[in-house]
Amino acid sequence: MARFSTTSRGRTLLVLAASILALAVLTSTADAARRPPGPAQAAPKPRAVVTSARVPFRWLKAKRVQGYDLRVARDRGFKSQMQTLRLRGARAQLLLLPGRWFWKVRSAGKVNSRWSNIRQVIVRPKGDPYPPTRPAALRVTAVAENSVTVTFGASKDNRAVTRYELLAGSRVVARGVTAPITAQGLACATIFVFRVRALDAAGHVSRDSPVARARTRACTDHVAPAAPANVRAITVADTSVALAWDPAVDSDADLNGKTQLVQLGDENPTDTTVDAGLTTPANFSTAQNVTLAAVSNGIEVRAPGLALADAAAHGRVRVQNLNSLKIVEGVADTDSVVRVTF
Repeated sequence: MARFSTTSRGRTLLVLAASILALAVLTSTADAARRPPGPAQAAPKPRAVVTSARVPFRWLKAKRVQGYDLRVARDRGFKSQMQTLRLRGARAQLLLLPGRWFWKVRSAGKVNSRWSNIRQVIVRPKGDPYPPTRPAALRVTAVAENSVTVTFGASKDNRAVTRYELLAGSRVVARGVTAPITAQGLACATIFVFRVRALDAAGHVSRDSPVARARTRACTDHVAPAAPANVRAITVADTSVALAWDPAVDSDADLNGKTQLVQLGDENPTDTTVDAGLTTPANFSTAQNVTLAAVSNGIEVRAPGLALADAAAHGRVRVQNLNSLKIVEGVADTDSVVRVTF
C-alpha cells in the first residue's frame, strides 16, 4: 500500500484550499456580475468640498426597489468610522465631522444591486455647526420635600458647552453650568421623571440624557387651619349651649377633626380637646325628609323617612318610615341621617 509523507499531505491540503478559495471568488464574481449596477450618484460631485456640516447626498431612483443603502466612512476601504443607513428615498442628509469622507450607495430589494462608484467628499464647515454630545449616566443624589439634586456625565462640544438644562417631563426646572444641578420648588410627595440636555454658545441642543426618577419627600403641614366661620347657637339651656359652625379649611393638610370646647360658668376655663368631626352638626326640623339607617346582621339597611319633631345634633327624634309607615325613634346623626337601633 502506498504511503504519503507528511509533506505530501500538506501540499495536497494547500492545493485543495486554494481550489476552494478560487471557486468561491469565481462564484462571488459571477454573482456580482448578475446583479444590477448601483444607482447613479448625483451629489456631492467627486472630490466636492462642502462648507456645511450637514452634507446632502442624492442619487437617481431605481425601478422596483424597496429602498437604498448609503454607506460612508473615513477611508476608501470603508473600515474607519463606517456607517450604513437604510433609506426609502433617493436622498439623505448626514451630519459629518470635518475632514475627508468616502461614500457609495446601492439599491436594496429581493436582490441588492452592486455598490455604486466610490466618491470622496471633503467637509469644511463654517462657524459652529455641531451640537454637544449627549449627557450620560444621569442619577439622583439627594431628595428633599421640595427639591431634587442630580448629577451626570459631562457633554463634549467642538467649542464649549455653556450650560445644562434639567427637565421634569417637558418642563425646564433648573439650569447649571456643570453637574450637580438642584431643582427647587417641586411639589412634595410627587414622582418626577428627569432628563438633562446640554447647550452651546451657538444655541445647539444635545440629545436628552437617559431618564432618572425620584419621589419628593412627604408633605409637611406649615399653615394652621382657618378659623371656623358662622358659629351659632342651636339650643340654649340653663347650664349648656349647643353650637354649630361651618367647616374650617386647611390649605396644605387635612383637618384632624379636633376643636376646643370651653366650659361655661368657669372663671378660669380649662381648654378641653374633643373630637368634633369635620361636618356641621345636624339640626332636624319637623316634616323634614331624612334617611333611616339601621344595622341588621352586620349589614346597614337604609330607608326614606320623615322627621316628626325638631331635634338637635345627636338628640333623639321620632321619625316615620315611609316604606312601612311605622313610627320609630332614633338618634340624629347628620343633617339627613337618623340612626335607628332595633
